[in-house]
Amino acid sequence: MENFGINDFLFDLYQQLSQSIHHNENSTVNSQFETFVDIFQTVVNNHAPLCNASRKQKIMWQKPWFTPGIYKSILTKNKMYHDKVYNKKNTPLYNMYKVYRNNLSIITKVAKQQYYCTLISSNKNDTKKYARY
Repeated sequence: MENFGINDFLFDLYQQLSQSIHHNENSTVNSQFETFVDIFQTVVNNHAPLCNASRKQKIMWQKPWFTPGIYKSILTKNKMYHDKVYNKKNTPLYNMYKVYRNNLSIITKVAKQQYYCTLISSNKNDTKKYARY
């Protein structure tokens, strides 16, 4: 939705609807509504098509405390493990990896805790807002 132009969208919708009104003046209400829905969906798909979310975006949406910095740190940790540490487990690089991994897990836990604390404190007066059944 970065490049969505509301004026262009409304202009195209107006043009398409005005053309269909002149062609379907004697049709029933149901057929006119079906025509409207078809035209609206076509214009929306032209101006704001649906796109598939990447794996990174899905992770970010499922875990709101998951910041881009944490994601980048996880990628660094995985690269450290696979590139330098995987073959030799009793080296100083492996010890560096363990320290990095432990710090990252602490940071992730703190971020999660802070997110939920702020969410609870901001909604403590409205208990139904974020109730999940």
